[in-house]
Amino acid sequence: MPADEPTRTEPTSVRFTEQMKGFVTLDAADPRLAYDEARDGDEKFMFELTVEAADIDVFAADPTHAGTASGYVEADALGGRVPVDQGWVNLFTGTGDGSKDRRMLYRLWLSPDSAEPVTVMGVKEVHDDPGFDIWEDTTTLFVQLLDGHVPPGDAGAESGHLAVDDPRVRGAGILRILPLDFAKQLTTFRTTGPGGAAAMARFGTLFFGEVWKTYADAAQREDAD
Repeated sequence: MPADEPTRTEPTSVRFTEQMKGFVTLDAADPRLAYDEARDGDEKFMFELTVEAADIDVFAADPTHAGTASGYVEADALGGRVPVDQGWVNLFTGTGDGSKDRRMLYRLWLSPDSAEPVTVMGVKEVHDDPGFDIWEDTTTLFVQLLDGHVPPGDAGAESGHLAVDDPRVRGAGILRILPLDFAKQLTTFRTTGPGGAAAMARFGTLFFGEVWKTYADAAQREDAD
């Protein structure tokens, strides 16, 4: 008789919803240089995304920590609200300077009604600052708009950096989430499958490091009161 095949444990998925807002202008490539111009021109840009790791074990083992993103982008530069056709989020642990900071790369495919397809590329720096000063931190997403649907593995995906000399770049700017908004974001975490609490803690620690620990500890203290 053939040997019994091992039973695969049902995967546990983790997801959260994130909203970020800022300003993005066209005909610019460097997010830092473009931001002031975009803000002065009131060129608003925001997104609401649900980021998901379909299998926390696979997500944790993957060196690029790849998840999916769905939702919408709303921007003056795109003519209004545009649903995300397909989206990816990758986490890079460590930023090459010996710190424990995290760098997250966002890639969103959009098909605006009034324009050609576009890819939103974003890099978020999540600083691992322990202690209560974390409440004053701001998480920032540096954004570029690229012509066409740029596939994963291209335009900085390998390193987690944006290339300001890429000829496909047609716009740039910065989005932000403030500490209180981040605290609200934590209430959107959901899991499906066994071991939900452990999976959520694992996911949160990987994604947010000390930021997650600080907010999670504060939430536990509030629950205990």
